[in-house]
Parts: sequence; C-alpha cells; structure tokens
Amino acid sequence: MPSELTMSGTLPSADGRKDRSRRSKTAIAMALMELIAAGRTAPTAKQIAEQAGVSPRLVFHHFPDMASIYNMMLALQFERLAPLLEIDIPREAPFDKRLAGFVDHRTTLLEFISPTRRAVLSSGLWNAVTDGLGLCRRIKEEQAGRIFGPELANHEADESARRLAGLKTAGSWLTWHTLRDIQGLSADAAGRVMAHMIRSILLFAP
Repeated sequence: MPSELTMSGTLPSADGRKDRSRRSKTAIAMALMELIAAGRTAPTAKQIAEQAGVSPRLVFHHFPDMASIYNMMLALQFERLAPLLEIDIPREAPFDKRLAGFVDHRTTLLEFISPTRRAVLSSGLWNAVTDGLGLCRRIKEEQAGRIFGPELANHEADESARRLAGLKTAGSWLTWHTLRDIQGLSADAAGRVMAHMIRSILLFAP
C-alpha cells in the first residue's frame, strides 16, 4: 500500500504535467493567433512551432490535427471578445435607432474577427472548426433575433423564421467577407449595404 508521503508526492507531479500541457497548448494556439495578426493567412505547423518556440513534433503531440489548433485559437479569441460582444439596444427603441446601433456594433465586431476568419477560410478548414466558429456565431444570431424581435413578431411563425434566417445571413461574417473582400467595399460602405439588407428583410411586405 502506498504511503501518505508517496501519495502526496504523486499528485503534484500529475497536476504539474497537466499544467505544463495546458500551457504548451495555449502557447501553440496563441502562436497561431499571433501569426495571423502579423498577416500570415494560413500558417503551417512548422511556422506555428517556430512562433511558439517548440518543435513541430510537440505541436502534434498536443493536437491531433490543424483543425484542433484552430478550434482552440478561436476559443481563446472568444474570451477576448467579451467586451465587443456586449450590446445594449432596447427592443423598445425606434426601428431606425436599433438598426443604426446594430450595424455599428456588428461592423466593429466583424472587422475585429475578420483576420482569423480569413485564415480559417484560407486554410480550407472552415467546415472542420465548427466548434470554434460556433461560439461567436450563436451569440451574434441571438442578438439579431432579440434586437429585431418586434419586427419578427409581426408575422406568422413560418414567415418570421424565414425573415430571421435572412437577418442572420445579413449580419454574418461570410456576408461581410463577400462585401469587404470579394466586392472590395470599405467597412462603411459594407455597413450601409448590411443596413439596407436588414431593412428590406424585416420591413418588406410578403
């Protein structure tokens, strides 16, 4: 039977290994974020390892594949997004005021997350990192439905659901990517297009 001394000496060692592993994983995910911030659109595992100061072998000791590194990087970014995700627009405010506030807030948020989203898209891993992408997406979609709830409530359930789907699309990053990166619009111009889409989706007569 192990002695009390042996047992008490074992636990910190196990905890220490877990702490080191967690720190290493965080450093690797942060290295990916730093490379993206520096303009690397699709960093390789070797580049990530160099940035983190570890060997490429250690990268895949901690992560089974590149998608899992992106998922952790997006989770870390989500923690930093907390202040940007906050939005205080009362449902009782006039529609035009809610629309302007929503578009201003969404423009700031989408511009902030664009570098990492572009990197995920360039990496070909968009469909493989649904966990990381979904963290922010769910909150954005909930905000849109809440802020424009009065307009959605004017319709029967099926029609309201269709308009909500359009609203989510108008405020999504992929739509923003189309406006900014493919059509080449400025952030202000893209925001005006978003506002026009939302107004059309919510106020047009069926």
